[in-house]
Amino acid sequence: MNNKVRLFISYCHDDVAHITSFNKHMTKFVDDNILDIWWDKNITAGYDFWEQIDFHIENRDIICLFISANYLASKACKEEMRRACELRTRNGICVVPVILSPCSWLDYDNLKPLLAIPTDGKAISSFPNPDDGWHDVYNHMKKVLKDFQNIKELHFRSPFSDFLGDATLLTKAHHNKRNVKLDDIFIYPELSFFDSEKDKQIKCLS
Repeated sequence: MNNKVRLFISYCHDDVAHITSFNKHMTKFVDDNILDIWWDKNITAGYDFWEQIDFHIENRDIICLFISANYLASKACKEEMRRACELRTRNGICVVPVILSPCSWLDYDNLKPLLAIPTDGKAISSFPNPDDGWHDVYNHMKKVLKDFQNIKELHFRSPFSDFLGDATLLTKAHHNKRNVKLDDIFIYPELSFFDSEKDKQIKCLS
């Protein structure tokens, strides 16, 4: 079972140096197999750039928005921000704003309610030593990841799992088995969704 917490990086390419610093400070979590980080630099040549971004933003546990004046001036970044906040409302995905430089982020209604990091939303560039700011980010992310680990480690005890899978009432429904389990009669569906913007159907993992 994969208990890694999956994180999506939403950033402006003008701020790529900040993302490199963030990834360096997250190395401990990655090395300990706690965290899986995805950003557009992970896209392999030959793959559809926007399809990959669409898929990963929909299938991550945490979306980190790396906010700066550059980010807020980018239409593509603001669209990712909008989608992240929509997923937060719809699916409960954790959205974490990371403030890179002083900017007007508090004037955005979808960002204002979110607890931003570093502490009190102080921008990384406002720290005399940026590493102090990134260490503050590290400590906050440590708490976030701990909460996710606790959730991912939840599991049913064997007696209850057996109860959930028990299909005793349907024992006579299968002529070759005396004890019929739910897995014997349930077929997992193959799901897909229709992307109206791209006018195509995309297969999802079941």
